[in-house]
Amino acid sequence: MDVEEGRWVPPRPSRVDVRGAAVDGPGHPAVPSSASSGPLPGDRGLESRRADGRRSPLRRVGLLYLGLLALTALVAGAGAAAQPVYGSLAPAGGTTVADVRDRPTPTGWTRALVPLFGEGIPASCFSFRDETIDARHVVVTATVPPPSSTAENQECQVSGARTAGIVVALDPESGAVLWRRDLELDLGTTVSSLIAHAAPSAGAVVIGIDGSGGDTLIALSAANGDTISQGSIDRIDEVINFAVSGSLVLSVVPDSGGTVQTYSLRRLDSLDTLRWRRAMSTAIYPEFLSDRVVVPLVSGTIQVSGETGRETPWGTDIRRVQSVRPVDDDQLLTVTYPRGVGLSSTMTLLDRDGRALWSQPIPQLAALVPSRTCIVASTGAASLTCFDRSTGRSRWTAPISGDVIGTPPGSTTDDIQVIGPVGGTDSTLTIREVDAGSGRIRFTTTMPRGSAVVGQGTTTGYGLDTTGGDGRSRATAFDLDDGRTLWTIAAADVRLWGGRLVEISSSGVAGELVGTTRPPRHGMLDG
Repeated sequence: MDVEEGRWVPPRPSRVDVRGAAVDGPGHPAVPSSASSGPLPGDRGLESRRADGRRSPLRRVGLLYLGLLALTALVAGAGAAAQPVYGSLAPAGGTTVADVRDRPTPTGWTRALVPLFGEGIPASCFSFRDETIDARHVVVTATVPPPSSTAENQECQVSGARTAGIVVALDPESGAVLWRRDLELDLGTTVSSLIAHAAPSAGAVVIGIDGSGGDTLIALSAANGDTISQGSIDRIDEVINFAVSGSLVLSVVPDSGGTVQTYSLRRLDSLDTLRWRRAMSTAIYPEFLSDRVVVPLVSGTIQVSGETGRETPWGTDIRRVQSVRPVDDDQLLTVTYPRGVGLSSTMTLLDRDGRALWSQPIPQLAALVPSRTCIVASTGAASLTCFDRSTGRSRWTAPISGDVIGTPPGSTTDDIQVIGPVGGTDSTLTIREVDAGSGRIRFTTTMPRGSAVVGQGTTTGYGLDTTGGDGRSRATAFDLDDGRTLWTIAAADVRLWGGRLVEISSSGVAGELVGTTRPPRHGMLDG
């Protein structure tokens, strides 16, 4: 097994010289000249060789066998060298993305959505929203235009139809309806608006409802739609402006003057119990982790327990850092600027308790983006530096410019994606896939401007452009070994549900986009 720059690649054959050895080279006695019509007196060499040839048939068979083995190895090695090389890591984000290698059509499973959300309402009235919980659960909600004087909107108002409060869970692998809840009926209210946020680690979805009977936060099980908990909320902003992390729900309510905002913390399994509430300046930005909230108050940095709501000092005071951002595994990345011209900034990775895991100097004004195994720093000097997430040590610096995306969902490598510089008149984006181990550009691909890389399978990556303004999507698939474009389509409305590509047609039918080509056989990357 060969290892090339940290990657597993199939064995390649060593170079074979097919020209043969020189006639008079080592192991090849000189051929007698034409002047020598026979052996010289006393020379038994030629007769001996002839005798050897006559009495060694097994030797000739053995040489033929070795030659066949060498030829077989040459052909097999050449085939292995031509094999594409893909990733072998667990999918980023935990959900495997399907590989669709050729131009797809919605010929997998199909599911009519309109009957689930409102019989009698024209399909053109619906806007569908989705929240992926995991590979087997996606939660779908729908809205229709509010009443107005336009003829189009009047067609969308059907007496007795309840759309805004309906929540449906589908299985992205089969299209099956897992459950359906009518929250208007269940809660006895008329729903004006509904906001849903996935809680993947809790296997749930949290829904904020602005209803005629009051405002409500409700958590539903992704498995069966049962109510986990619900709570009546006294301020409408709390059911609109909220986020979910782990099993915690954090809401924020701005005041009318815009200088103070109030944060409220609840647990997903007991939304009727307020764990913590505090008003603070809009200049203070709490950091939301899966089991606590970290708040840099003027008096010092505190942590708020998601279990009890109790405030205690946090391990590091982050009041004087200039930049803080959460990264995976409940860590915080902080940057402190120097007090002086020409000095380096300091980047520090903190664990959930505020302990420093490592610190490293970085160039001033570097943009930092976490990937699977790197903290990537990009600078105005058109270079990228990978800092190992485990140790903080610099792995490499490469002359690559652009905006760092990081590791796309579903990726089975630790590659880093970078969007190349985009000019004002450019109609395409250039995406570079960078090896996180070496900084080498593995491949370059292009897609329409406005596209975003929404996911990667093992062999295939997907870009999606929904900026056309006509309600249609442009999807692009590219190979993850060499970056070549595999297909592009313009479709009604393309989504990634779980790990499946789905098109929602203008008639309100969701159909799985599938191809006919099997993914290629391939070698594997270690990262």
